[in-house]
Amino acid sequence: MAPALPTVRRIDFGYFVRPAEETGTGKPRVEALLGYVIVHEAGVLLFDTGLGEGDMEADARYRPARRPLPEALRPAGIAVDDVRWIANCHLHFDHCGGNPALAGRPIFVQSIELHTARATKDYTLPKLVDFTGANYREVEGETEILPDVL
Repeated sequence: MAPALPTVRRIDFGYFVRPAEETGTGKPRVEALLGYVIVHEAGVLLFDTGLGEGDMEADARYRPARRPLPEALRPAGIAVDDVRWIANCHLHFDHCGGNPALAGRPIFVQSIELHTARATKDYTLPKLVDFTGANYREVEGETEILPDVL
């Protein structure tokens, strides 16, 4: 019997309201905060981890409605302890907010993205990038993280 193909499930982390001055339309826009779990025979990879907390200025500006990591994963049948790896498309606070709750697990991120997040003021919330137990695996370009998962 052939091994099962990886399955992908969408994770709903909530939403935020992008202010009118950022939309290009002159009107505010509600934006979903989505991530994905890839259930692989080797384990569970979480792609993006939701919106970070603890910045009153960002909360006032974006008026987020957050779903905590355990609650967001539950409909997919995934527990926080099931997650073995994380991949972040980039390190803005709405994509890496749950990373500290997954300390110690490998976090795959583009090298240039990690450098930019650390070097650029107001790029993200620094505490979501450099936290105790952060375990980055820097990659360059397209990379196969797990067999059949690019």
